[in-house]
Amino acid sequence: KVDPAKCGPENIEGALKERLEVYRRTKVAAEDEGNTSKARRYGRICKQFEDAIKLYTQGKVIPLDELPVPPGFPPLSLNSQNDAITAQSASEPETSDNNTVKKPVQPQAPVQPKAPVPPPRTGLKPNQRITSRAEKQMLQLQLRQRELKQAALNAKKDGDMDLARDYLRQAKGIQPLIEASKAGLPVDMTSIPLSPLEKVELSTSQKDENFILVSSEDFLEGLNGTDDKIYENLETQLIKQIKWCLSTRDHSKALGDVPGYNRWERLALSYTRDLDMLRVRKRDSLPPPQHHYETKTYQIVQSCTDLNDSDIEISIIRGINYSREADTYVMCEFPFPLDNHPIERTSTIKDSANPEYQAVFLLNSIINRTSRQCQRAFKRHALKCEVWAKGCSLNPILCCTHPRGFFRSDSLLGTVMIKLQPLESQCTLHDSFPLMDGRKATGGKLELKIRLRNPILFKQIENITDKWLTIDQ
Repeated sequence: KVDPAKCGPENIEGALKERLEVYRRTKVAAEDEGNTSKARRYGRICKQFEDAIKLYTQGKVIPLDELPVPPGFPPLSLNSQNDAITAQSASEPETSDNNTVKKPVQPQAPVQPKAPVPPPRTGLKPNQRITSRAEKQMLQLQLRQRELKQAALNAKKDGDMDLARDYLRQAKGIQPLIEASKAGLPVDMTSIPLSPLEKVELSTSQKDENFILVSSEDFLEGLNGTDDKIYENLETQLIKQIKWCLSTRDHSKALGDVPGYNRWERLALSYTRDLDMLRVRKRDSLPPPQHHYETKTYQIVQSCTDLNDSDIEISIIRGINYSREADTYVMCEFPFPLDNHPIERTSTIKDSANPEYQAVFLLNSIINRTSRQCQRAFKRHALKCEVWAKGCSLNPILCCTHPRGFFRSDSLLGTVMIKLQPLESQCTLHDSFPLMDGRKATGGKLELKIRLRNPILFKQIENITDKWLTIDQ
């Protein structure tokens, strides 16, 4: 034990409070994660530092050697001035006996074995410091960062600059996690990128796969059959989960969600390894492994990532059960900008009461989300679609030469008004709408779809619940 009265008083109290604050933040983070065991453990450490501060304020002896040291902090010791005096007294023990200035240094003789430990990193020599969770976490992060940097150099030598930039970007993204780990803060290790070797393993295993998405009911039935049937069902489910993880990974990348991208890619690699193990067991005629199904709920941010933030896509898909067979086309008018409404026209489909238009109109750079006029247009206005049936004039020279002109002989089958308000909170509006003449239905419907990259006001977040197969290790 060290007498605090002989330590640097301006340093010891501040150091104790600083370490106490670090452990308190870690405890709060553990409580937010629901890790009660970790929260209780750090609560005991906080109580230990609070008692040490009370002892210091009372002028009593503080057991500095018994206090834990947070990662990245030097061990609590004497201040630099007393360390220098102690080192000097160790070299001149005889002359210090008659010197009144050096008398207070004599009781520090039992503490002299600590004098050769001034560097902060030497406090990590004991095994419990090297093998602590924070130290292992930091070493893993540094190793992954070195692997990604080396992969970036190799890709640059091979001439693949895009891959090199991608690896370098991932390596730089790990640096904030390393700093957080040094400060003793928890790090989600599932959000770090895969190593280059793991990426190669994942891509190689998927080259020859022909994925088909299936529903849960297709494989949950018949799990009590023969081993071949069980193997077939398990393999089908794992392939479905791998496909879903890869598609969600690509979706997260398009959204710019790097932690989500890494998390789904790591999950896909885990299921790929389970699939390889399953096939090896089947080849060796071993019984199926122990497994179970877990109901998992995860959140997906819906977004049409192929569009820009200022674009809107209008698709006129088909007409359904028109009142008569005719040569029809559709005119659609978008209500924004207010001074110049964009108007589009589909091609003419001949002699059909159920025409397939399959027309896609991409309106570029017309959405201004920060504009109140644009927000008001989506809140109050509607997309107008008119279905026209072509006809012929009695004068063959004027026959169908100007479909919207004075001499046109086309007849209006009906009008559809699609309110845009749902697009405030969802990025896709897909439905069929009845043809109307004022408030009267004329018969038939028009199917269309409107897409935005993101909703106008709010993000569209969906909770998806499904059963996931887990192979027991």
